[in-house]
Amino acid sequence: MGVGERVVATASQTMPEIKKQREKTREFRIEISKGVDNCGNKMFYHLVYREKKKEREYIITSKAILFILIANFLHYS
Repeated sequence: MGVGERVVATASQTMPEIKKQREKTREFRIEISKGVDNCGNKMFYHLVYREKKKEREYIITSKAILFILIANFLHYS
């Protein structure tokens, strides 16, 4: 999944306005894959969250996936 915007500057915009516009722009991708642990009996999710040059990886249980997605959304919105 990804969301992105392009920052376009016009001649009437000042540098602080362009900077504020850039700060609002977010590009990110979330990859979720399912798997089982070494014993083969427990389901888990591998979540990779990438935003521009930042990358975060999580190995989480199915109960925690919703909490982490909401926390990331609230933190970056």
